[in-house]
Amino acid sequence: MLKEWTRLPLITPKQLKVSKTVNVLLSGDLEANIDCYPFFEGKEKHFLKTVCVRIAHGSYVVPKGMYKANDENRKF
Repeated sequence: MLKEWTRLPLITPKQLKVSKTVNVLLSGDLEANIDCYPFFEGKEKHFLKTVCVRIAHGSYVVPKGMYKANDENRKF
């Protein structure tokens, strides 16, 4: 059974900063509170957005063949 998509809300820099310091097990309920220390201001939907943002900003997509490895300068 498919459900409709939910647009995640905007987040604050403070929420992003706190999300980097805590480990949280998500429940799947976007309206659930996040119980952690330091305190996270927002619901699970805000925390999920911080996780998505951190993944997106830490990932790179490069077309195949755009960069070549320079084996002469590699040091193993």
